[in-house]
Amino acid sequence: MRFPLGLSAESFRLLFHQLSASVFIEDVDGEVIYMNPAAEELFGYAADELVGRASEGVCVPTQEAELPDSSSRALYRRRDGVEFLGETLSCPIQLDADRPEGRLLIVRVASVMEQSLDVLQRLHAITTSDGMAFETRMAEILKLGSDHFGLPLGIQSRVEGHIYVVEHCHDVTGGLAPGLSFDLAETYCSHTLLADGPTGFHHAGGSELREHPCYQTFRLESYLGCPIVVDGERYGTLNFSRAEASRPFAEDDLAFIRLLADWVGNTISKERSRCQLEALANTDALTGLLNRRALMADLRWQIDHARRSSLPLAVVMFDLDHFKRINDTYGHDAGDEVLLAVSTVCKELARSVDRCSRWGGEEFLLLLPDTSTHGALAFSERLLEAIQSRPVTLPCGSVLVMAASLGVTTLRPEEGAEALITRADKAMYEAKTSGRAQVRVAA
Repeated sequence: MRFPLGLSAESFRLLFHQLSASVFIEDVDGEVIYMNPAAEELFGYAADELVGRASEGVCVPTQEAELPDSSSRALYRRRDGVEFLGETLSCPIQLDADRPEGRLLIVRVASVMEQSLDVLQRLHAITTSDGMAFETRMAEILKLGSDHFGLPLGIQSRVEGHIYVVEHCHDVTGGLAPGLSFDLAETYCSHTLLADGPTGFHHAGGSELREHPCYQTFRLESYLGCPIVVDGERYGTLNFSRAEASRPFAEDDLAFIRLLADWVGNTISKERSRCQLEALANTDALTGLLNRRALMADLRWQIDHARRSSLPLAVVMFDLDHFKRINDTYGHDAGDEVLLAVSTVCKELARSVDRCSRWGGEEFLLLLPDTSTHGALAFSERLLEAIQSRPVTLPCGSVLVMAASLGVTTLRPEEGAEALITRADKAMYEAKTSGRAQVRVAA
């Protein structure tokens, strides 16, 4: 390790040891050869842990912005994983203009105003990105909050009665995952929901909260949380925490987490509306089964998947026997009751990977992935038996025993979706013309 200008480590110690600013000295290869106590305190590393390493090992730039006088602003990561916004003043160490011998780096924590401007710019980038998916938005907002508050654990929860469910989380340790649930009373968020507003504490072990189940179990010292409201109703919480005590939270912190919670609630509401619209576009309004358009999209994907995986794919098409007679005799409301009853049978018998649709009128189409002709035939016979064994009681008191004609086929090499459905339809027609209430396999 060669020191610049012929100086020694002791020389740098005399120059910078008492300086309150964080100082790094690099050699010509970009490796740290000296760091002062202020840098050790700011980054959480002892000098001997970083000396000999590249300075980039402790700097994690994101959207770095060049500033005047060879300065740059970036996110830095402490040893404990907490990130902070800092500004670095960098200048070469050299006597000869053409031969730099090293570099001096002075790092300072950005001012409150600079940090606020940075976090608002990041929030603006998240909220105005039209192409960002919902899951990515939630991940970014949790990371933003964790960075801004210096609390590395961020959670968006859903609260159902007394159950607290983690829906999204930011955890640098990887110890927490979406889907985990806890008793609400055993979380700090119970206080947040009781207060119905932002709450925070920076040193739980030094307060009455030291007896709280959350502190007893997880030893979380710092917590900042706010309720999430979606479409006017309490949904859950947005909260950030860490195991170490932090600075006391200010009014600005409470105001900002309320802003983030409001944004999260609005985003969840928009995603809920999008999913509802998508479901309406893909679902038959009466039966709740897939509609024809959605089934065709699934079928094309299933055909591609079956070919890539060399797995069979079966299709079952069926038509309710004498359905027109029901409508003519009892009215269309009675026909709807029958269609609902049959769709319920389909849902109960189908596996989670199967796809059921109302193809049109009284016709239904089912996709059975990874199913051979023999398996599809056995399924169709069970389906026919279930339809016949469940009489439908109409509002007028009449009881109808239903039957169906079913056609079964499986995918052939190089066959497209339309050809596959046509063969299933022909098999169904054969079942109908051969006496109904039976299953036929396509030739």
